[in-house]
Amino acid sequence: MRFLHNKWLWAGVLVLTIPMHFPQWFAGLPTPMRKTQLEWVINLNVGYAHLSRGMNMYTIDSLYSAVTPRDLPILAQLLNDPDLVKRMTTAEVLARLGPAGQAILRNSSSEEAQNVLHELAEAQKANK
Repeated sequence: MRFLHNKWLWAGVLVLTIPMHFPQWFAGLPTPMRKTQLEWVINLNVGYAHLSRGMNMYTIDSLYSAVTPRDLPILAQLLNDPDLVKRMTTAEVLARLGPAGQAILRNSSSEEAQNVLHELAEAQKANK
């Protein structure tokens, strides 16, 4: 029971978990750390159904709320990640980020980026 009363242990747990729960506070981190943090945001909010891992709206919303305009180069890197869920989530978030994000999608060769651009074009045609 002394384990539960160790104040240093709980302080360490708190310090280690704050970046996961409040990623927007750490937007100025160096690129490798920030990329790892954004990957954590995706992985923590991924949906599981039928024993497979997949993207849902919570995944997209959580990443969208965690990114800032300074994260655009990192999101461009995530478009080339081997993980399909990370690529799809990143493409959807870039589409939401307006012209700057859509420019990154246009310059990307990933299939997910092209699919999102096609969906945007179809939505614009439907709105006219």
